[in-house]
Amino acid sequence: MMFFMGLVFMLFFFYCIHTYNYWSRRGVKQISLFSLLRMFKLQCLNQVSEVELYENLYAANSNEKIVGFYVFTSPVLMVRDPEIIKYVLIRDFDTFYSRGILELDKEPEPFLNQIFFSVGDLWKLLRKNISPAFSTGKIKGMFHQILERAEKLQHIACTADKGEIDAVDLVKRYSVDVVGACGLGIDLNTLNGEHEVVLKLCKRFFKPTKRDILVYLLKLNMPAIFKHVHIISSFLEDTTKAVVDIIMKQRNNEPSDRNDFVDLLLKLKKKGTMVGDSLTRKNVDGSPTKTEVEFTDALLTAQVFMYMAAGTDTTTSATSYTLYELGHHPEYQRKCHEEIDFVLARHGNQLTYEAIKEMKYLEACFREALRLFSPTGNFMRKCMKQYTIPGTNVTLDPGVLVVVPAQAVHMDPQYFPDPERFCPDRFYGEHATFKDAYMPFGKGPRACIGEHLAYIQSLVAVAAVLRQSCVSPVGERPSRVPRDLNTTIIQNIKAPLRIKVTLRTNSNENINKL
Repeated sequence: MMFFMGLVFMLFFFYCIHTYNYWSRRGVKQISLFSLLRMFKLQCLNQVSEVELYENLYAANSNEKIVGFYVFTSPVLMVRDPEIIKYVLIRDFDTFYSRGILELDKEPEPFLNQIFFSVGDLWKLLRKNISPAFSTGKIKGMFHQILERAEKLQHIACTADKGEIDAVDLVKRYSVDVVGACGLGIDLNTLNGEHEVVLKLCKRFFKPTKRDILVYLLKLNMPAIFKHVHIISSFLEDTTKAVVDIIMKQRNNEPSDRNDFVDLLLKLKKKGTMVGDSLTRKNVDGSPTKTEVEFTDALLTAQVFMYMAAGTDTTTSATSYTLYELGHHPEYQRKCHEEIDFVLARHGNQLTYEAIKEMKYLEACFREALRLFSPTGNFMRKCMKQYTIPGTNVTLDPGVLVVVPAQAVHMDPQYFPDPERFCPDRFYGEHATFKDAYMPFGKGPRACIGEHLAYIQSLVAVAAVLRQSCVSPVGERPSRVPRDLNTTIIQNIKAPLRIKVTLRTNSNENINKL
């Protein structure tokens, strides 16, 4: 018996030595297991977010371009160098086309078959066929609906009790209403307290419960046994299906003249299949083979699910944080007021798409807010074939996860001097020289498909508020805006984020100053 126990111990010892020396065998600096356990303990105790954890790892290894660590027994590589990041996200995309997130089943549960989580040919066909919904022409066409809800947001903010609002909650309602109107063709009116169940749905997307965490761990360690258990909760599935059912009944399951996101999905469904070049399979001559995927009701519902999730959380954080920073920096807010007045005077006092595109200083403020608080703080990619990192002798095996810590790069003084300071001038005119180190919406083929819509949606909201109002802080400013630690994949601001909104006395007095 003692011999058997000793043998088991020896085998376990050599297994650990082999497993946890993956990076040292390749000459890559690796984080000590003690440090990892300490940091993951803080995350498990809900004392730091995943983004903060990677920020700490990034800061502790300032002399390294790449750093290795482990999640359970899986080797993970953090890439700190913008040049290598460019290879991972853009140049060698055919090796890193998978996000490596929630890939626990050979046949993913239906709600994971959408553009964010899907891989390979399904992802490529979805990207190709859904991209037209986010074209400049489509966004211009929906601009009046965005503006209508932004003006309602401004009115509610200015008539709030004592002029104080929770920017996170109010902007969330605005974002949900924009998604409903522009993408789904329904007037949710959550700004006025209607359809609270849809608001609840949109607040729940990236907030894992204890049940979600347990299911993830069970599927991770015993995938065969728990393959039929869904990570996406029944509340998310059932509520999304109910919303889709209502929309389908309104449209008789047929494309209409709305020309919105759901209309595009209905056209794909009517067409039957998506056809295109394969991402993973090649002909003998090296050209991609043709591939096709049937566009089913389940696939349609999954895309609506992600449209609602991605279209509300990211813009909520970005917009509310921009207003928050401008409230704490009246000198920059004043410049925005001057620019808004000047541009609107040139456009007949109308807030149009073209007017928004001319507000370069307002956009610089928004970009700086995104740098300080990026909704997607980290990007994950999975190595799909053996790969040698350019400029090194380090070779990755298939299956190795690669982390791009975008938020940490944004806070690196090597790329952004005095990084803790809100300074929109970094992105204004000739100063905007940080392209490689700046990636709030990702880079490359898997960059956020709705990036342009997110910019317009957020800028319209901020412009609508500042056009008529001034924003100012409520209470003392914390050293860094509080993060909601109970989120995954993206990072959210912890509500409430209180600001005060007051009407401007004369919105045209500075027109001639520019």
